[in-house]
Amino acid sequence: MDPQLRKAAIALYDRFTHEGFDRRVFMTRMVALAGSVAAADALIGAIAASPAAAAIVPADDKRLITRTKDLVGGYKAYVAEPRTRSLKATVLVIHENRGLNDYVRDVARRLGVAGFRAVAPDFLSLSAERLRMRTRREMPLASSI
Repeated sequence: MDPQLRKAAIALYDRFTHEGFDRRVFMTRMVALAGSVAAADALIGAIAASPAAAAIVPADDKRLITRTKDLVGGYKAYVAEPRTRSLKATVLVIHENRGLNDYVRDVARRLGVAGFRAVAPDFLSLSAERLRMRTRREMPLASSI
């Protein structure tokens, strides 16, 4: 990728993500910069930050015990705690609207390394189950509609 193109795209992306730049204006300028909508989309993907790639504490860190736990009501949670039993407290790590992702798991691991038991419930885990239901017969409310 041309360094000047990358630099201009990053500057534009930064204005959009950090300065409240209008989305339509951002996309229009990104398309003009990249040459097409498809190229603009690929360019944005290439320069956008990846929270999963920025993991601070690796998933297999030897200082931690991590697991996925089933909770009451069918929900799931990611739990990270230090291998030593000198716990400070339990901290709930609440995810944003995209559900439990690698970034949220990393935050839980960071808290585990700091000596806390971190519990990150996935409040969208039931939504994923509903998305897997395919037929009207499998969906409880569908038969009443």
